Amino acid sequence: MMSRQMHSLYPDNSFFHRYVARTAFSMGRLDDAAIYAKQLLANIEAQKFGYSFNDGRYGAYILGYTNEHHYRDLAEAKVFYSKCIAYSRGNNSEDSGYFLGANLALGRISEAEGNSQTAMTYYEEVLKNAEKKSDYYIKAKQAVQLIKNKNKGKKK
Repeated sequence: MMSRQMHSLYPDNSFFHRYVARTAFSMGRLDDAAIYAKQLLANIEAQKFGYSFNDGRYGAYILGYTNEHHYRDLAEAKVFYSKCIAYSRGNNSEDSGYFLGANLALGRISEAEGNSQTAMTYYEEVLKNAEKKSDYYIKAKQAVQLIKNKNKGKKK
């Protein structure tokens, strides 16, 4: 894998570090992706030169996703999805897929936990920042409508 080779040659290069994490993630190598993502976040926290909120966005999302879908640890998933949102806000990338995906995931998790109001807040954040024809927007709009329909049924 080219990304792993480049990261090995240039271990302090945030671009290659982010690239190897994303590549492992997209190839379904979630254990590897989680390791690289944890290292990304550790480098940001250590204020290592070249590492920024942009890298944090990637790392935090990967860890949110792997905790939600691979390790089935929703408490940890929520922590990392929230970090992804914070990193995204830190570099004004609220229109990015990671920001939108993290909000959708937190909305789903909130609904599963029975907290429709919190879920609505996350979905509305997606509706505010996503392009209207995007999958993110469509999924958030559907989720909001389902919550509204459930609430109508409870009032009757």
